[in-house]
Amino acid sequence: MKFKNILLAAFTGLAIFACNKHEIIPAPEQRVKLDFHFQGYMRGTFTEFTQNVDGFDLETNKTKTILPNSFSRATYYSMLKSNQKNISLKLLIGEALWDGLENADPDINAFTDMFKKYPTPKFNPGASMVAGNDTTAFDVEYKDVNGNIWKGDPNFTNTVEFTYLSQESDVTGDYMKYIAKMDVTLYRRWWEYHYDQLGLLDDSTEHYDYWQITNGVLKGWFKR
Repeated sequence: MKFKNILLAAFTGLAIFACNKHEIIPAPEQRVKLDFHFQGYMRGTFTEFTQNVDGFDLETNKTKTILPNSFSRATYYSMLKSNQKNISLKLLIGEALWDGLENADPDINAFTDMFKKYPTPKFNPGASMVAGNDTTAFDVEYKDVNGNIWKGDPNFTNTVEFTYLSQESDVTGDYMKYIAKMDVTLYRRWWEYHYDQLGLLDDSTEHYDYWQITNGVLKGWFKR
């Protein structure tokens, strides 16, 4: 009987210990939902790029120009690319201005204002700031299956309009989610070289070609 009482006490103690030991489960981290899609007409043919289809992914980054005696500048890009089709579509937006000597990157306010203050940016090659105009600039680039790069043609009217903008942040960074309508003309210029019988350059011919993206709708994001 005494032995049974000892066992009962032991099991009771274990039960109490087990009940008091709680597993601490950390709260799930909130992540910004990021998705992308493109549809529109390229060279007059309806074209669609979809997330996780045909190897498509979205890459974001920025290029910075640090100026010691003036505001530094940053140009951001959002690029849809396929590792299966070897093509890409890049939207460039610039330029965010900030004190590059004080901070490594533009702060969240400079990043956000670049988009929300100017939902209809002006075209300029490389998305560099338009001289005499403080508005945001844009450019569009396309890489075809042959690796040729096509850029926005300044000889045509090119337009981009952000119809949706949402700045959101999580533990991975600060994002600007967007939907952009675009109508742009892209061009490429290249040279064909002619050689004589001795292999010396005899002449060269310049070539120029262009085509259009019309009724394009691009959904994606930029990362600060």
